[in-house]
Amino acid sequence: MEKLSYSQIPEHILSNVRYPEFLKSMKDQGEDSCGINALRSVFRLSFGYPVKEHELNELYERLYNKRIAGNGIGPKSIAGLIHYINETELGLENIKVFMTRNGDYDQLQYFIKRGYLPIIHRHLPKELIASDDPDPSHYEIVFGLDEKHIYGWDSTTDDLRNGFFRVPKLEFLNEMWPVKYNGSMERWYLVATQDKLPRKMFKGKYC
Repeated sequence: MEKLSYSQIPEHILSNVRYPEFLKSMKDQGEDSCGINALRSVFRLSFGYPVKEHELNELYERLYNKRIAGNGIGPKSIAGLIHYINETELGLENIKVFMTRNGDYDQLQYFIKRGYLPIIHRHLPKELIASDDPDPSHYEIVFGLDEKHIYGWDSTTDDLRNGFFRVPKLEFLNEMWPVKYNGSMERWYLVATQDKLPRKMFKGKYC
């Protein structure tokens, strides 16, 4: 995985981001969860809505009557925040949140070419997991791809890995993204979209 600065992101990658100006204000998760950071990024880059982390945290606490501890926000809660903010703030038609364990390159390409940025789930390398943390789960966003590379944003506070990254396509698909679940390898992602998805291509569920 290669770290990039904003100026190193190719123009053909930036052209697929609906609101690329927000890429300049990306920041690591700090004390917030990676899920909240990823959701903030999606609202800004896909929908141009400059929500802040503390606003998402406060909304989560109000809607679910509990605090986010570490990385403790699940996919259903992420989807719930998307729907609530759309209903109360954005007012976009036909917003759906699609989730699947069967992701692949073509699905990522479908969304990214349309300006919808998937939130992926993967496991952090062992050296980045705290000794007292039993959960290696980590959310990141993918904001670009081409025939050779996948481009994303890693919100971890580790200085060696956080920030924009570029990883070879096959390394991402075969090593970085897959997570073993119930004996099989899955490639999980969640995405907010206004598209009616073709059933033959997408096998998952709406939440």
